[in-house]
Amino acid sequence: MPNPKLKILHITPAYEPAFEMGGIVTCLSSLCRGLVEQGHEVTMFTTNMNTLGKPLNVELNSKVDIGGVSVWYFPIIFKKSSFAYSPELGKACALRIKEFDIVHISSMWSYPGIPATHYSIKYGIPYIITPHGSLEKYSLKKSSIKKNIFYYVFFKKSIDNCAALHFTATNEKNNICEWIPASTFKYVIPNPINLADYEILPEKDSARDELNIDRSKIVISYIGRLHKRKALDLLIKTADIMKKRQQDVKILICGPDDGYKVFLERLAAELNLKSDVIFKDYIDMPEKKRVLSASDFFWFATHPGENFGHSAAEAMMAGVPVILSKNVGIQEDAIKNNAGILVEQDSNVIADTIIEHYNDKKKLKNIALSEKEHIKKYSRANISFQMAEEYKKICNRIK
Repeated sequence: MPNPKLKILHITPAYEPAFEMGGIVTCLSSLCRGLVEQGHEVTMFTTNMNTLGKPLNVELNSKVDIGGVSVWYFPIIFKKSSFAYSPELGKACALRIKEFDIVHISSMWSYPGIPATHYSIKYGIPYIITPHGSLEKYSLKKSSIKKNIFYYVFFKKSIDNCAALHFTATNEKNNICEWIPASTFKYVIPNPINLADYEILPEKDSARDELNIDRSKIVISYIGRLHKRKALDLLIKTADIMKKRQQDVKILICGPDDGYKVFLERLAAELNLKSDVIFKDYIDMPEKKRVLSASDFFWFATHPGENFGHSAAEAMMAGVPVILSKNVGIQEDAIKNNAGILVEQDSNVIADTIIEHYNDKKKLKNIALSEKEHIKKYSRANISFQMAEEYKKICNRIK
């Protein structure tokens, strides 16, 4: 059969509607829906984990259809950070993994990956692991002792026996730690983007009016987790330099706190930028559209440890010029196509670059147009097709 239908099992600690958990949930939702649209049978084993202080209000231990994906939410009985211990998920893996052609695991340093890999190995089902940046050298510096123990107790066997490691960007693949055997098959496929999400956007002035932002200001936004890796302190310092150069700037920092918000608020206050830096918690899609429409630039000049850069891709889709560092997986291909602004992580240089681009409206418009064209290659249909083809190759190779 030229295009065989696959039975695919995805396993991850969190899934939609827990979008506040970050880009992994968003990209997995898009990928799974895209695979269904390609004609494959997709099942998701996940938990009711959420970051809002209480579990998701979802039906547990039974199938829920979400966009054609058969989603099974299992209850967490213990949660430490993102560990998400769910015995019911473990039981489901034991009973059902042998039903599938391939298993795709988006879980490192958390419980769901343990039974997923154990029973895949037991029943001879090929499995893929997507680490989403968690196997990079930079990421392993955080809680390194715990991760070393966890790796050698639970995940060394998982890595050694996986059919493939999937990376979302070339720089992530090139920066993996020494734990990964050279013989492990590795491939790169970017995150999928649902282009339809940003086809219709509010008009810029009306978006600013709704957000109570003066139309004359230079607006720089960020959407995502408030984590040290995102270099948001550098953004605030850049705003300080711009203010000293008589530039009227407004910063919008939107997303759930990952232990960094108090520091950022204190920094803004120390630099007399309290009224110029607006913090918003997790924002839904209508609010995200307003923020992006109101923005002149989008911040993603992150520190090492970033992989694909999902929110940067979404900003490109909305036609907002994105400020990128070399640490972002999406940047190399984007810059080649004039789709973004590459900067060194120096607040003076970044301030100069932003002011220069802001004063050259033609250049700014060309970047926005290039971004919207460039981002089409990451469409859900295109990426899910690539992933399905990789699944087929893996299944054929294992046979």
